[in-house]
Amino acid sequence: MMDYMNMDDRSIGMFWVVSYTMAQAACETVMNWLTSAGVAELLPGTNPQSNERLTVMREVSPLPISLISGFSINLCLKLVVQMEESMLSGQVVPNIAMVETYARLLLIAPHSVFRSTLSAALTQRNQNTLNKPGASLLVLEILNYRLLALYRYQGKSKHLMYEVTKMLSILKAKRGDHRIFRLAENLCMNLILSLRDFFVVKKEGKGPTEFTETLNRITITTLAIIIKTRGIAEADHLHYLQTMLEQILATSQHSWSEKTLRYFPAILRDALIGRIDKRGLAIKAWQQALTQRNQNTLNKPGASLLVLEILNYRLLALYRYQGKSKHLMYEVTKMLSILKAKRGDHRIFRLAENLCMNLILSLRDFFVVKKEGKGPTEFTETLNRITITTLAIIIKTRGIAEADHLHYLQTMLEQILATSQHSWSEKTLRYFPAILRDALIGRIDKRGLAIKAWQQVHHMTYSLH
Repeated sequence: MMDYMNMDDRSIGMFWVVSYTMAQAACETVMNWLTSAGVAELLPGTNPQSNERLTVMREVSPLPISLISGFSINLCLKLVVQMEESMLSGQVVPNIAMVETYARLLLIAPHSVFRSTLSAALTQRNQNTLNKPGASLLVLEILNYRLLALYRYQGKSKHLMYEVTKMLSILKAKRGDHRIFRLAENLCMNLILSLRDFFVVKKEGKGPTEFTETLNRITITTLAIIIKTRGIAEADHLHYLQTMLEQILATSQHSWSEKTLRYFPAILRDALIGRIDKRGLAIKAWQQALTQRNQNTLNKPGASLLVLEILNYRLLALYRYQGKSKHLMYEVTKMLSILKAKRGDHRIFRLAENLCMNLILSLRDFFVVKKEGKGPTEFTETLNRITITTLAIIIKTRGIAEADHLHYLQTMLEQILATSQHSWSEKTLRYFPAILRDALIGRIDKRGLAIKAWQQVHHMTYSLH
């Protein structure tokens, strides 16, 4: 087997001649190299005094560009077809050398890129390729990271955009690998942003767009830039533009503010102004679906434990940074109320309580215990005490910004004290703000009664045994 990494100029020249005279034999030789395990080499051992030799395998490397640049067109086409069949069949995982050689072939010999190459993989074999996650992932990675510049140079960005849009519509309809979907969306995003001439969203021009919400927004922005900088060259484009806006706005939930629309061309501004922002409705629908799934998750101890560990140890800082601590606190409170009502894994309960504790302590603005503001609190005894302490710190350091907060505070104290057994000593209450001190002073400590009741139950259980 030939070692293509150690060929001199004479050997390279002879192989070029073979590529013109015996393309099939040259193709088989190259494919044997790319599918092999590597080249065996003999290296001297660790002891220089002995004649010991070590046999090592050097991994296969992609063909150098200096060699590929002299291949005949016939050999290039044969290699591309065979490499595609090998990489996209899904039977074996292709090595990096073959993938890189394939990309180099298309970059050096772009005359063949739109004939029997990756375009065929995106059109004729689209459905078959998408049924193999590894193959579709490989296709999108090659397009994103190696061949995107070639498609731009050849002026084939629109054609590729239409093919990737079809892939997106198939991927949206089924649950699968999110990496594939995000790679396809990222590729389409780069293609749309690289367009400099007027374009239509759908090649056939009928039906609503198959773009995602992100791509719909980017399309509108790109159209605004094109019209603003280059204008509308042909009268037909006005008709296409109106149709395209209807297609995009039929599926898009996004709206644009007046401040943004001020910079849009008049024809786009008139179509987009006054749109109702439907994102709130979409978020509510998602939250309802999440709430319904919440109960199912709690019925699986392993799943709920994993969710709470991720939130506690990895995503808590993100929720704080995004200002979503209150919303997460309400969701975890619902979990706590469900967990309190049934006997289960104490690890899940303690993780939920610990998460809620960290969220309450991180709040810097006034908050209410229950989102809907009705009924007694669903907090545990520990969380009730931490809530009172946090409220005292917030009122003491930041004050009460709005008059409505006084009403909410009174309601919240009633909710907490209705379920709390704890009382605060006069020494502690001395440091509390007056509005909290007046509500908490003189409370009877019910913890002793609760402990006595627990001891009686424990004694009765012990007697029965």
